[in-house]
Amino acid sequence: MSTLLALDTATEACSVALLHNGKVTSHYEVIPRLHAQKLLPMIKQLLLDAGTTLSAVDAIAFGRGRVHSPACASPSVWCRAWRLPGAAGTAGVQPGRVGPACVA
Repeated sequence: MSTLLALDTATEACSVALLHNGKVTSHYEVIPRLHAQKLLPMIKQLLLDAGTTLSAVDAIAFGRGRVHSPACASPSVWCRAWRLPGAAGTAGVQPGRVGPACVA
């Protein structure tokens, strides 16, 4: 079963969700202009609560959006840092393919 991490920083709200072992856990906060400071700690806590690690994540989903601010660009930067394919914002999941990917 795949482990998926979803990130959303498109509005004043910041949210993360994790699908792991068939169970979805999530965290949501309205934190205008604090996404860059809060998103990584939110991800770490979500992984800890689910009893898993970042290395177990098979794919990351995020909205690329049209605005190129640091908060919006961060997920694609993290995908590159975590060495997951699709980091440039292209669709990283292909039909019949299972494996690490970033989905924009």
